[in-house]
Amino acid sequence: MASGGKRCRNAQPVSLIQPTETFNRFSPLSESESEAETSLVSTPPAVVSETPTAPTISSDKLKTLVIGDSITRSIRLKTNHPAIIHCLPGGRATDVKANLKTVLAKAKTGECREYRDIVIHVGTNDVRMKQSEVTKRNIASACKSARKMCRHRVIVSGPLPVRGSDELYSRVSQLNRWMKTVFCPSQKIEFVDNWPSFWDSPTNRTKPGLLRSDGLHPSWRGALILSTNIDRALTPLAPQ
Repeated sequence: MASGGKRCRNAQPVSLIQPTETFNRFSPLSESESEAETSLVSTPPAVVSETPTAPTISSDKLKTLVIGDSITRSIRLKTNHPAIIHCLPGGRATDVKANLKTVLAKAKTGECREYRDIVIHVGTNDVRMKQSEVTKRNIASACKSARKMCRHRVIVSGPLPVRGSDELYSRVSQLNRWMKTVFCPSQKIEFVDNWPSFWDSPTNRTKPGLLRSDGLHPSWRGALILSTNIDRALTPLAPQ
C-alpha cells in the first residue's frame, strides 16, 4: 500500500495487468526460402479468420478479477478460486473501464481473457469530480464492460466511509446509497456494502482502528474486514 493518501490521490492510474504471454506470429516463415517459394507456388493461400475464436476454459480454472483504486491493494481473498488484483492508484470508473477494454481486446486475437467473477471496487476518486450524474454513468459503463468478460457475476464493492470534509463524506455516502438501493438492484448486480463494517452510527464516525492516519486507506484490520466482505459475496459460487 502507498505510504500516504496524498501520494495515492496524485498518482496517475497505472495498470498492473500481468504481462501477456507472447509468441512468434511469424514462426511458419522460418522454413528455408526454397520451401517457402514452393509453398507459395503450389499451395493456394489459405483463408484466415480475422477474429480467431478464443479458447474455452472450464469454470473451475477461471480466475476472479478484483479491480479498483489503491484501496484494492490491501485486499487478500481466501476464495477457493484464484484471484487477480488489478490496483489502479488514483483510478476512477473510467480507468477501470479502459483497463477492462484493453484486456477484452486481447480476446479478439485468440487469447482467452475471461474471468469467473469480476469485482469492481468503487472508491472516492470519482466523487472528487463533483459530477454525480457523470460518475453514475461511468460506473454503469464500467459494469457493462465487465459483463462481457465475466462467466458468472459482476460484483460491485462499495466505498469506505472516509474521514474528511462534510462535503466529501456526503458525496461518498450518497454514492454508496445510490449503488445499494438503485443501480445494483436494477441491474441485478450484487453489491458489497462496506459501510456498516466501517461506520459507527452511534458516534457518527468511522470505527476506530480501521482506517490509516490518512483517513482514506484501510489499516491492516480494515483490510481484513474489506477482504472478508468480498469473500462472503464470492462464497455462494465456490465449490462445496
